[in-house]
Amino acid sequence: MSKFRAKKLAYKKKKKSENKYNLTERQERIFLERAVKIFIDYKKTPDGGTFLKGDSCVSHSQLFHLFLKKIGFNSSKVICVDIASWNSDYVQWYNAGNGYEVTSDGYVCEGFPNAYIGLCGHMEGWDFQNDLEGYAGHVIVQTKHHVVDLTFGQFSRPNNDIIVPPIMIIPKTVFGTRKEKENTIPPFMIEMNDNHIKAKSWKETETNKRLLEKEQHSWSGFKSNSKVALLPLSLISEYKGSILYVTRPDQNISENYPRWNKKSFTVTNDRISEVLLSIYNGEKMDIKDRIKVYEETGHITIDVSEDE
Repeated sequence: MSKFRAKKLAYKKKKKSENKYNLTERQERIFLERAVKIFIDYKKTPDGGTFLKGDSCVSHSQLFHLFLKKIGFNSSKVICVDIASWNSDYVQWYNAGNGYEVTSDGYVCEGFPNAYIGLCGHMEGWDFQNDLEGYAGHVIVQTKHHVVDLTFGQFSRPNNDIIVPPIMIIPKTVFGTRKEKENTIPPFMIEMNDNHIKAKSWKETETNKRLLEKEQHSWSGFKSNSKVALLPLSLISEYKGSILYVTRPDQNISENYPRWNKKSFTVTNDRISEVLLSIYNGEKMDIKDRIKVYEETGHITIDVSEDE
């Protein structure tokens, strides 16, 4: 056999492996919903708690990605995204002619005490390598037809009328370029992006006065190759608030977050993904066996809060 033919056959074999699950959008969603259910059920502790902290987007995304690979679903990857969330009061505040104000956590606006906007992203001026508070951004899993946000629930702010589901499976068809989605993106998001206004961190005092703790980094998520998706949750579900996703192809989790490249981190998640595969294949696993896996991998004692 010639080298050319051998190379061609190897390429076909690789593509066949990659396309083991050549699913339609609907088929893929059903597939992902089952995989997510197994993922959620496995995390539960006997007392109804969870072994893996809910806002650990890095750990959750890598683990789910490895699990999908074990199943043979090879079209998934972990991608970086920016997130903005706000409530209807914030829109009213802006529409009332108050301009816009960028915050990282929320604040009291005169006349609109519940106005809220929150930012989470790969903002300009952030030292990713030396940020001791965790990963400065958000990551999700992308497949051929969907994106899966396994820690979506961390963006809930019930006190500010922003209530989101714990996990979100979003069709990629709702994403588009900034130009394609220009009419759906709120003006205040475009202004803060284009003007590079710095986010502010406010501290409420006992007398309800605001003190500026520090100016954070500037939001600049709309890159030329970014895809944007606006989710007005109150219009499409029983949930509340609006969420804006912006993909960041210019960012790479393996470069931004040192822990991602640690062998122990991947080995831990790879071990658990093997167990998820066993459950997926119909093998029963007693809760004691699950606990044993977590003890072996360190997930009972490991502090994953740095993976935010």
